Amino acid sequence: MRMMVVSLICLTFILTGCKEAEQLSGNASTASIYLEDMGYDSVSMIKEDSIIIQEDYLTDPGYEQIWRVQSFSPASYLDEEIAVVEFEVDNHPLQEISNGKTTLVTVYLNKGEVIGGWSFPKDPDKALVGSVYSIDGRTMEEVQGGN
Repeated sequence: MRMMVVSLICLTFILTGCKEAEQLSGNASTASIYLEDMGYDSVSMIKEDSIIIQEDYLTDPGYEQIWRVQSFSPASYLDEEIAVVEFEVDNHPLQEISNGKTTLVTVYLNKGEVIGGWSFPKDPDKALVGSVYSIDGRTMEEVQGGN
């Protein structure tokens, strides 16, 4: 009986440890390390996907705000696959304007290297509207003006 209880406790610890240690893909791991190096604390990975930048994306109003806060030219990656990994992070500059709420950060990678991304405050209590920010919380004007 005692051996059975000990076995059940060990199994519980093993299963709990496996559940908490989420395995990230190579791109997600690279993005997570990049965000940590920027000083952000990763709360959780939201999702991972990919896009292939096509010419019509360059003028699509849905992407226009995103392209304007990038330090890269999306035209440089036409017809290439871009990995897209979204995280919820803490300790981001946007927390100052969102009353301490966490921030959603989307990281773009090409061939395993971070090329850019964007951020937006997260507020589960209300819908937020407005432009997206650069990955480090700068506005479009700050990015394009070089500040």
